Amino acid sequence: MVRNLLTTGLRVLWKDRLYAAINLVGLAVAFAATLLIALWIRYELNWEPFLQQPEQTRLILAHVRLPQNRGFDTLSNPVMMRAEFQTALGDRALVARFSDQDVVLSVGDRRSNEKVGFVDPEFFRIVTMQFLAGDPAHALDAPDSIVLSESAAIKFFGAKSPLGETIELQNRATARVTGVIADPPGNTMFRKTAFAASLSPVSSIQANEKIGRWSNFNAYELIRLQGATEADIRRELDRLTDQKYPEDKTGNSSHTFDIVALRDAHFVHVVDGRASGKTSLVTLAIVAVLIIAIAGVNFVNLATARAARRTREVGVRKSLGATRRAITLQLLTEPFLLTLAGLLLAFVLVETALPFLSDVLGAVLVFSYGRDWTLVLLATFVALLVGLLAGLYPALILSRLSPVEALRAAGRSGGGSSRLRQALVVAQFAASIGLIVVTIFIQQQAEHARDVNFTQIGGDPLVMINNLARLDDSTRKTMIERLNAEPALRGATAASTAQADTARNNDTRDDIRPGQQVSFQLVSVDPRFFPLHQFPLLAGRNLEAGRDEGQNDVILNATASKLFGFVNPQDAIGRSFGSAESRLTIIGVVPDFPLQSARENVGPLVFFHDPTIFRYAIVRVPGSSIRPALQAIDRIWRDAAPTYPIVREFADERLARIWRATQREADVLTGFALVAVLIGCLGLLGLAAYTAERRTKEIGIRKAMGASTADVVKLLVLQLTRPVIVANLLAWPVALWLVQRWLAGFADRVPIEPWPFLVASVGTLLLAWTVVSGHALAVARARPAFALRYE
Repeated sequence: MVRNLLTTGLRVLWKDRLYAAINLVGLAVAFAATLLIALWIRYELNWEPFLQQPEQTRLILAHVRLPQNRGFDTLSNPVMMRAEFQTALGDRALVARFSDQDVVLSVGDRRSNEKVGFVDPEFFRIVTMQFLAGDPAHALDAPDSIVLSESAAIKFFGAKSPLGETIELQNRATARVTGVIADPPGNTMFRKTAFAASLSPVSSIQANEKIGRWSNFNAYELIRLQGATEADIRRELDRLTDQKYPEDKTGNSSHTFDIVALRDAHFVHVVDGRASGKTSLVTLAIVAVLIIAIAGVNFVNLATARAARRTREVGVRKSLGATRRAITLQLLTEPFLLTLAGLLLAFVLVETALPFLSDVLGAVLVFSYGRDWTLVLLATFVALLVGLLAGLYPALILSRLSPVEALRAAGRSGGGSSRLRQALVVAQFAASIGLIVVTIFIQQQAEHARDVNFTQIGGDPLVMINNLARLDDSTRKTMIERLNAEPALRGATAASTAQADTARNNDTRDDIRPGQQVSFQLVSVDPRFFPLHQFPLLAGRNLEAGRDEGQNDVILNATASKLFGFVNPQDAIGRSFGSAESRLTIIGVVPDFPLQSARENVGPLVFFHDPTIFRYAIVRVPGSSIRPALQAIDRIWRDAAPTYPIVREFADERLARIWRATQREADVLTGFALVAVLIGCLGLLGLAAYTAERRTKEIGIRKAMGASTADVVKLLVLQLTRPVIVANLLAWPVALWLVQRWLAGFADRVPIEPWPFLVASVGTLLLAWTVVSGHALAVARARPAFALRYE
């Protein structure tokens, strides 16, 4: 019986090859796209895969609110918090700090600038990385201990065991290698070259612990619960807030703390330029559902449309003794064959597309039939469900007909079936239009974020030297002068911060506007900073070397000028604020320019000149001779700091990290939205072929009565116009709501204009007309005699 069902099903599919091919391709692409989205979502939800107790591991999230509705959220916290938790929780929790730094590691003549995590000894008991050598429980007990990744061990020590070997840090401290770990995977925030003890003399944790300021946020606080509860942690956080931030009670600033699961930390924090928020995952999940829904709608639509052609066959089968059960099984076998074949083809497409998608997303996505058996079973269940939905309606309707009813109804399509197809076409177009609208706005926002940041470069390329802080004051000054004197370069400057730098020097004062606290960010810049970036002065003058160095002359950006109470930039010039010992005088105002991502507003910035805190050098290089310019920069650096490898990058590469996550999000969503539209077009193609075929005799009569080819094409094309118009009315409000929610995450966002809605609607309508017109034209050109002989 099974053999007969399969043989008959394959014969029917081969007879309707166009119908089978359209459904097979549509289902395969839909299943493949959904599987790829599922793999990406799983990757994002499975961060920190080496955690043995992820449900018990937490991070502290700080919410800092400053005057004028400014502030920030950060996973970094005061380093003294660990001691407070240890005292309050005792052995009911493990607490460890983590802080990453750029550190020069040296072994003999091998020297390299690496990302090093400074952690407490308990770190490897919380974050259970795979140790290839050494004891994770005691690897970082000593202040001079360090654990290397496998690639770092090979890089510095070759094939020999590095255990017990000495490695130099920052040319001023040594550490003994006490362990080697497997290279951390891509989905972790702890992807570092090495991990050193927090008590190391080059550790920022050690330095900030000596300073003891609760206003410095510079280390992650990891907590693994071992009997303590979240309520215990919250009580301790409330106590610390009351005790360590008394100014919150009297001023208009606040410091509050929250608890997040370590596995979810990357949803509230940018990791390696990737801000993978849960909103993005929800959006992708919705897209996956829509893709499957559109493919399923296509399948059901075509199945119900073709069912009318099977009534004569059903009548003949029943007259020959076939039972209702046999007819039902036969009509269900065919869609099941198609969906399972589509699933097998989808697996091939997934394996083909996975490396490309991993490269686009900057992730390592893997798919294994053995390890991912649950995903395979789920995909099989969905495929069978789609097949059941597509075959159930025709099977139930046709199998209940008597032989006489089936033969009498042959070739006719009932009104209920037609209305169902119309509703499904409307739903399909509504989903496609909504996806196109949302995709257009996401691409607009990504391009806007990129353009806003790239306006800072202007002209020839800029090169950033990121480790200027390693040099002493006199060496920094000499090197900047040599860079400016170099003929191969167009100029150089220096600053205490740069684009995409998370470190901020904030200040809050109550002596600027009476009765108000005013908060702003302080940025030290070289006088050549504004000319090099081609930022014009709105009022006043620029900083001058010698004249303003060590003085209290400052330049405001436009936002700070307004915040300080000046309507026009010129009104700010010459005005002073502050007490006698810390009096600041405004000498200039510059336009706003972003230092952070488009998700944040441009805040008030106060620029001053203090070379002792410069951390970055910025060099303008001629676009026509970049290689000689880079060689000149490297030569000047080697002469000034031979023991420190230079860390440099182009400014556009640095800025790209700000908007890369948004651009990736836009590109991936655009790709899958196009897949959804393609699947919709395939279904439309099949439905157009069916419609043209069903109305062949009608078209022949119309042509015999004098209708032209254009009249026939118009008749068939306009039949599809009404569902598209209805689909627009349904799609626009939903798309508008989704766009508003997505753009709400950006401080600097594109306006919501009507043209994307019109483009999506007109484009979808034109696409539908194009697909239908091809079949309509072929049928309309046929001779009336041929059409009247049809069937």
